[in-house]
Amino acid sequence: MIQGLHDTGVQPEVSTYLADRLDDAGVPHEVLLLPDTEHGFDAYYGGLANQISQVRVDRFLQKYLID
Repeated sequence: MIQGLHDTGVQPEVSTYLADRLDDAGVPHEVLLLPDTEHGFDAYYGGLANQISQVRVDRFLQKYLID
C-alpha cells in the first residue's frame, strides 16, 4: 500500500486500518507512507514520489511473486 500523507481523498488512517486487517489475516503486504504527497501522485511520472514508489513496488513483486 502506498499512501500520500497529504492525501485529501483517502485519509492515511484508512491505509493503516487496512494494513492492520491484512496483518490479522496473515496477508503479505507492505506500507509506504510518503510525506508531502497528495492523492494521485503517480500521475506525475518521474516525480520523486513516483520514483520511490516504483522501486518499492518492484521489490514487493520480486519478493512475493517472482522469488
